[in-house]
Amino acid sequence: MIKDHKKSKANEVIETIHDINKRKAELDEKRVPHVGVIYVFSDEDIFIYKEPVEFAVEQGRFLTSSADHRSLWNALQYTVPNFKDLPYDYYPRGRVLYDNDMFYIHLDPCIYKNKNVITKIVSDLYLQPGKYKVVKDMSYTCRSCKN
Repeated sequence: MIKDHKKSKANEVIETIHDINKRKAELDEKRVPHVGVIYVFSDEDIFIYKEPVEFAVEQGRFLTSSADHRSLWNALQYTVPNFKDLPYDYYPRGRVLYDNDMFYIHLDPCIYKNKNVITKIVSDLYLQPGKYKVVKDMSYTCRSCKN
């Protein structure tokens, strides 16, 4: 008996993930603006999870990354042993949102005026001058600012 060579659901999922990752890589190569989730460990050490706006999800009136700080922190804790016992809000953080042809960089109060951090975010997410605003956002307050 000859087996039917139809694609399994698992293969379809794998192909879909591959196609999405390929499209994201193409958009990144073209330097298409992105949204993202940010952790700032120092002026030079910034972690940004980024996604092209095409793949952003709706959050209220904004488009934003599908990732959240808690999930990313769990992944970081798994890969960086020094983070294991630290809460997700230990370091300054932020998020880049999109609405009406404008990007909004929401940042922890202790970093929202830090030019090095903002320059890195703008560069890594391919944001254009005049197309973004930096916002101090108390919801991203780190542990040192809370104390």
